[in-house]
Amino acid sequence: IVIDTKAPTVSSFEEILASGNYNLGKQLYFAVSFSEEVNITGLSKDNVQLEFNNGQYSSEVTKTGPSSLLFKYVVTAGHDTSALKAKNILFKNVTVNDNAGNVLSGDKIQVSGGSKAYNIDTVAPAKPVISLPEGVTSDTPVYEDSVTFTITGFEDAAGTQKKYKVDNGSLNDYTGDVTISSNGEHTVYAYQIDAAGNQGENATPVTFTLDSGNVLTNVTADKPNGTYTVKGTEEAPVKDVINIVLEFRKEVYIENGKIKVNVINDNTTEKELTCSDGG
Repeated sequence: IVIDTKAPTVSSFEEILASGNYNLGKQLYFAVSFSEEVNITGLSKDNVQLEFNNGQYSSEVTKTGPSSLLFKYVVTAGHDTSALKAKNILFKNVTVNDNAGNVLSGDKIQVSGGSKAYNIDTVAPAKPVISLPEGVTSDTPVYEDSVTFTITGFEDAAGTQKKYKVDNGSLNDYTGDVTISSNGEHTVYAYQIDAAGNQGENATPVTFTLDSGNVLTNVTADKPNGTYTVKGTEEAPVKDVINIVLEFRKEVYIENGKIKVNVINDNTTEKELTCSDGG
C-alpha cells in the first residue's frame, strides 16, 4: 500500500530553442515538468496556457510524457520585445491530479529558470539611401575615370545583411564605398535584412552614366610608311592620296564635315582634312 498525500507541483521549466532573433511566424517551444506523474482532465490549448511578458499566450500544448507538457509559441505581428519571457502557467476549467488523487494547487503558477534571450522582431527595417558624389545626376554623363557611391541607413546590429547590386549583376554585401569604372549607364539597387530575418523596402535606385577615356581610340592610314610626292606638272599635278581612318569609342558628331589633323612632314604642320562618315 502506497500512502500519498502530497500534491503534485511544477518542478522545472525549460526554454528549448537557442537564444536569438525570431521574426513573424517563427515558433518557440517551452517544456514544463511536474514533480510526479499527473493526469490532466480537460487539457486543451485554451485551458492550459503559458503566459508571456509581451501579453501573448502559447498557441498549443501537448502532454509529452507522464509528467511533462510542451508549449508552442508562434511569433505574431505587433508583439515585439527584446526579451521574451514566460511568466505563468494558466489552468482554466481543468483538473491536474496525481495517481493518488492529490490535486495541483492554484490556477496560475509562476515559472522561472529560463535563461535564454529571445528577441522578437516583426518590423521590417528602413530602406537604405544610395548617395552619389555631389553634382552627379542621372541627367548628365560623368566625364571622369570612375564614380564612387555610398549607402547609408543600414542597421548596425550584428547579423544585419546589407545588400546592393549594380545593374543586373549579382548581389553583394555592402562593406563601404563602391567605385564603378566601366563606361555606360549604371543603376544601383540596395536593401537590407535585419538580424531577425525581416527584409526591408528596396532603396530608391540611383542611375548615372560614366563616359571616361579618350574619345579617339585609333588612327590608321590605307598606305604603308613611305615617301609620297606630287607628280605631273605644275599645271596638271597628280597627287598621292592617303586616306586616314579615325576610330572613336562611341558615336561622335563633327560640325561642317571637317576636322584638323596634325601631319608630320619634317616639321609639324596643321592640315584641315575633309571628314566622311565611315560608320
